[in-house]
Amino acid sequence: MDEKTINLIISLYKKGFSIRDIEQKINGDYHRESIRENLKKRGLILRGTGMRYKDYKQFSSEEEALFAELLGYFYGDGSLHKFKNTSRGLYDCHLFFSLNEKDIVKRVTYITKSLFGFEPRIQGKKGVYALKLKRSFAKYLASIGYPAGKKSILNPNFPLKLLKNNLMKRHFICGFLNAEATVNKTIAVQQSVRIDLPLKIIELLKKENKSYKMKNLECFFIKFSKVKPLINSNIKESNMLLDLKKLLNDFEIQSTIYPVRLYLGCNNKASIHFELQIKPQFIKKIKDFNMLSCNKKADRLNKLLQG
Repeated sequence: MDEKTINLIISLYKKGFSIRDIEQKINGDYHRESIRENLKKRGLILRGTGMRYKDYKQFSSEEEALFAELLGYFYGDGSLHKFKNTSRGLYDCHLFFSLNEKDIVKRVTYITKSLFGFEPRIQGKKGVYALKLKRSFAKYLASIGYPAGKKSILNPNFPLKLLKNNLMKRHFICGFLNAEATVNKTIAVQQSVRIDLPLKIIELLKKENKSYKMKNLECFFIKFSKVKPLINSNIKESNMLLDLKKLLNDFEIQSTIYPVRLYLGCNNKASIHFELQIKPQFIKKIKDFNMLSCNKKADRLNKLLQG
């Protein structure tokens, strides 16, 4: 980076422009990490890098409940990504909700503002609300054990140790079901788990099953009953659904988990889609415990209970 550009960056930063804004003003010639490193080399203290958030261990009972609900949203529809090849731990985190889930967006905004003093940056694009949270908060999430990376590959567990009482468990379930549940004939949640399959099995499955197009790429959705004899030894259960089942059992809500289908995508990546279904006779308890609060799903739940 030449001296003229460095001086321009320093001048813009001192005037209050963010690193993101500076990147745009210099036409993207240098990426944010390069800008950040050059500012540090010149001795500037970067805004936000020293930001600290309240320790979750110091939360009141009301704050604990809100925090548990937020974690539920993240385990449902959140993502945490760690940047590689940087001199310090940099993370990005997002939440994604459909455009008819504006009430959840407002709820998440209320929680982050109440607990951590900031509101997510909200963008409506490609049919969803994309909520971008501060990188300092992303680092906070990583520090308490939230998984960084694609959950279907990591197959993580829920943060059960953090959910130290039934109030937190109930709010966590609510956040997770608001994000992930479908309400039709029952309440169900699906999760996918990446598995490794020998190439000869993949080729056989492709040969014997119909392909589909997603984003102009070939993929396969194959009923699990058709592939079970071929992949039985490769099955990995969904840890998140197993943990959800445990949490529901604490409230005497019974559920079942079963594999639904095998997904084959580009580069021969294979995943098993699992589904947890709440048994019909226990659905009313979901409403009684207020474990499903987003408007569109709560309305469906009420219609389901009315028969």
